[in-house]
Amino acid sequence: MESPTRLGVNIGPNAYYGDRQMVARPFAHGAFNQGRQVGFLRVARSRKNSFQDERFRPGEPSTAYRTSFDGGRYVIATGNNAGQSGTIVGHDVISGRFTIADGSPRISDREYVWLRGAPVSHALPSPMPGERELGIGDFRVEASPGSEVSVSPAENATMKQAVRLRLDGNDSYAAIKHYLIALPASRYRVRVRARIETDAGKLGVRLTNFGIPSGQPGHRIFLQSDGASLEASWKTFEFTGETFADKRIRDGFSAIDVRVTGSEATALIDSIELIDEGLSTDFAFTSHLAETLRDARCGVVRFYGIASAGSLVADITASHAAQSSWSFTDGPGGFQRHTTHAVADDWLALCGAADADPWITVGGANTPQDWYELISYLAAPENFDDASKRRASHGHDAPWIDSHETIYLELGNEWWNGLFTPFVIDDPEQYGELCNTVFDRVRAHPHFDPDKIRLVIGGWAVNAHDWNVRLNRASKHHDRISVAPYLAHALDIAEYGALFADVEGAFEDGGQSTTQGIGKSQLAVYELNTHTTGGAASASDVSKLATSLGSGIAVLDQAMANMARWRADPINYFTYFQRSFSSGTNERVGLWGNLVLARDGTHRPRPVWQGLRLANQCVIDGDMVEVRVHGGSSWDQPMNGSVPKLANLPHLKAYAFLREDDSVNVLLINRHLTSPMSVRIRLPFAPKAHVVRAKLSGNSIDDNNEEYERIKLMEDSLEFRGPDSAIEIPAHSATALQFTAAE
Repeated sequence: MESPTRLGVNIGPNAYYGDRQMVARPFAHGAFNQGRQVGFLRVARSRKNSFQDERFRPGEPSTAYRTSFDGGRYVIATGNNAGQSGTIVGHDVISGRFTIADGSPRISDREYVWLRGAPVSHALPSPMPGERELGIGDFRVEASPGSEVSVSPAENATMKQAVRLRLDGNDSYAAIKHYLIALPASRYRVRVRARIETDAGKLGVRLTNFGIPSGQPGHRIFLQSDGASLEASWKTFEFTGETFADKRIRDGFSAIDVRVTGSEATALIDSIELIDEGLSTDFAFTSHLAETLRDARCGVVRFYGIASAGSLVADITASHAAQSSWSFTDGPGGFQRHTTHAVADDWLALCGAADADPWITVGGANTPQDWYELISYLAAPENFDDASKRRASHGHDAPWIDSHETIYLELGNEWWNGLFTPFVIDDPEQYGELCNTVFDRVRAHPHFDPDKIRLVIGGWAVNAHDWNVRLNRASKHHDRISVAPYLAHALDIAEYGALFADVEGAFEDGGQSTTQGIGKSQLAVYELNTHTTGGAASASDVSKLATSLGSGIAVLDQAMANMARWRADPINYFTYFQRSFSSGTNERVGLWGNLVLARDGTHRPRPVWQGLRLANQCVIDGDMVEVRVHGGSSWDQPMNGSVPKLANLPHLKAYAFLREDDSVNVLLINRHLTSPMSVRIRLPFAPKAHVVRAKLSGNSIDDNNEEYERIKLMEDSLEFRGPDSAIEIPAHSATALQFTAAE
């Protein structure tokens, strides 16, 4: 395999400033801007001047949004008229019927359409006291008895909104709280734009630990203002403060509390901006993120968090993460709000700083025209159109593709997955048609560069329901089909042997059909890690296994096997930050996370992340070549949940990369849980005696880094005396050896 890309990683919302993180630069609060409903539906019945939503349920959505699509547009995604658009002149929420203008193109029954609503003046329902999401991150609204927090109507022609805080009686208050993680020994600045609407009132800001009462051990106040008098006209208020250099800061949320106090006052807050002056990155991610990605030599960074309904191209190519949008869903209340946490400039700048290629999941709400504008933003000269001019106005005159070797663009995220309603298609042929509708427009762009931009369509796990084969037949213009061959979807007994067996089992019936029938289409792995959320094994046992050295080695083994067997490229781990998932018994299962957020605000690597570092730093360089393994012990694996019964599984696995015929990197994985292994190596050239060695190993396969860093990459050197000399590979370990030809 010629020069595969180094292993990559997914970056989700938790990596963005503003989503449980302190921001490094200002962001305008997305909840205060205009709303625009977007949607995606399959047509149940089509008439000359109307069509009806197949997924419509009586009573949903709320009649408060009866006219939100009136004057909007629809774009046909599949069928004979795919790519054509028309005008919506009426939307009846009682019947779920959309009336279209005379002469608008008709949609066939059972075909899909995108929806674009007209701007609405009440993009948010009035929040009630208690927790609810208002915008970027997690918010709570609070008020004294009789007081309230609500969203004001539009104030001007631009549909600008604000949050209204109304006080009732003497010494009243109304507040919104933004939950985040405060880092120690940093200087913070909070900027709030606000004005008084009636009477007098004071604006106060406080940054403090969340969940620890004042005066109790662990409680810290990082920033607190004395209060500023509000005026009748809009004014920007600024507050500063310092945190304590204290390692005992509670692991979890802190809160920024913005409140108005007074007597029967009403105030409007237009935006809240948070700045950590101790960080100096030029993009909306934690400063150490770029350093960590660069240290691990990540080849690709996939931004999966932007695949939500709100990830419209108009939002993600904006100058800052101030945009938000609405999506039409068939859930209770009928509408779900999504927020763009960061923008394209942030992602691309992060990848530039980390020397990685960006893989962007472009939200399913985007029409072919949106994609056309995205290509302009990424690839067109400064004055090509409004989209390229917008990029230039952000300070990037040159196209972004000039700064990156490759940019991967994926059409949505898991269209087969009902979790992402309404952007769901249960038929791979129709998803393939949608891909054609979009990519026809993309490839027609005069500045689309097929050597720089790779188009990715979304496969399903390995090849569930023959999805990948059918999709490949239907789609005409893709460069990659993405798959997610997770390890061990279900375990009845949380034993480590099953993880290594699943590496082999992935290439049995399900694995063989992954490549069967897709011809020369290139596979890429969009997510890879343990996925032990089913089976009879307890949540505690599974969590222990998923965070262990054993998982770190097994996931690395799986990544390399995907590269060797399927020629998959690129391959991405899921995900950079710690995650958890509910098992069938509603217990929390620790899985997926590669890094753990530590109590002191730093990031401690898990063994899975250390495996990625080992591969990228010491192994993947040059062309992947075949390795033949002779002899060695094996084991028989009984059935265990999703892991099939398998016989004669080898304890030793080997992978190698050849650089310019004069150097070879070899990765040796000893899957044996207790015994070391002696290995003799024959090479295509006579190497130097000095060999660089790096190891991922530990005293026990159970070891993890949850409390402190037990598992580290160990590097040293050894003398290689030729193919007859034995090299010992420790039990349950991964060892990288770098050989160079003798002069």
